[in-house]
Amino acid sequence: MTMPTTRSRLPGRLARLGYWLVTLGLVGWNGWMVWDTRPTAPLRTIEEWSAHGRTGEAEQELRRRLRQSPHDGAARMQLARLFAARNDYLSCARALHQVPNWWPARSDALFLEGQAWKYLHRARDAETAGEALIADDPLHPVSARYFSGAARELIARYVLENRLEDARRVLWRAYDEAAPPERRDILLMRTRAELERVAHEEAVVVLRGNATADPSDWSSRRALAVEEQIAGRPEEADRQIQAVLKARPDDPRAWRAQLEIWHLRGDRDTLKAALVRLPKSAGADPDVWKFRGLAQTWDGHNTAAAAAFRKAVELNPREAEYLYQLGMSEQRLGLRDLAANDLQRSRRLRDDYQKIHEAYVDYQKTARPGVDPHAPEVRAAVKRLADLSERLGWTREAEAWRKTLGTG
Repeated sequence: MTMPTTRSRLPGRLARLGYWLVTLGLVGWNGWMVWDTRPTAPLRTIEEWSAHGRTGEAEQELRRRLRQSPHDGAARMQLARLFAARNDYLSCARALHQVPNWWPARSDALFLEGQAWKYLHRARDAETAGEALIADDPLHPVSARYFSGAARELIARYVLENRLEDARRVLWRAYDEAAPPERRDILLMRTRAELERVAHEEAVVVLRGNATADPSDWSSRRALAVEEQIAGRPEEADRQIQAVLKARPDDPRAWRAQLEIWHLRGDRDTLKAALVRLPKSAGADPDVWKFRGLAQTWDGHNTAAAAAFRKAVELNPREAEYLYQLGMSEQRLGLRDLAANDLQRSRRLRDDYQKIHEAYVDYQKTARPGVDPHAPEVRAAVKRLADLSERLGWTREAEAWRKTLGTG
């Protein structure tokens, strides 16, 4: 009788070995599951551990708690505080971002998340958190302190990036939510947003930080491209704007920035060539129509230039430059009455902007801290701001200023 060889017995040995490995694995897995699903320590106890330097145990217990209850917002926020204490703001922001939308303290989480992203110069993520915080959600009311702070952060970003429509939207949301004594300050911010821009030196520093921290922050990179051109760094301006256009070829703001860069550079030929390949979405941008008008003017096509500038004025009748360019085109066409009227409107608009800037400064000097907000000189300063707002066509602003006097 032939004895079985070692080779013939090998499959059986492997099968038995596999059986025992699987068995031991299942035993270990079940043991770990029993251990991991035991009741977790109360959050107050975990917080005490953190306070006494037992952060490793605290983190381990919080993570185990979240494996058992992934939607435990309080545990997420406590874990975020632990990360913040270690200066790990990225992990902190990510933990806060995972707090469920329906959690009662979601607004606290959103505000703190925005602050963490801001610390990391991740402005786009901070904007997302801020916009979620100020969204009109009656089921999740936000404290005035958090709302005001988030709104101010958003407005600062939008003004920095020349996103004035977004800034106006947030300003009016803040105005609607504010208590009456705070509304004058918001109206001042509204006026300032129209009249002032961040200094180029400061803008470059902030925008570079944002773009470096988050290369996909296309809004920051778009604004940075223009600032780099103004600062005399055309190669860097090209690098930034080309990256934005590659990622967002249909973004009218990106094309507006590109046209502005070529205009600042005096590159008329490239600018004119680009105008014929703009996306349809650019047709609603008044600055694009301004550049179209300028291109037609350079080629001596005054009728087409006037039509383009007229479209820019139609889209934004508050821009003095559009009216000036329209008037000059009409003058070249021999339309003296139309030209005189539009040039006069342009001068009056520039004059009114200068006057409201003076009124804005005067109000700040007059309504200084400690002065009665209803004092005659303060009321006179408010009335001047209201009257000039109306002259500029800022109807809602004029009405809001008058309401602070009790006459709106």
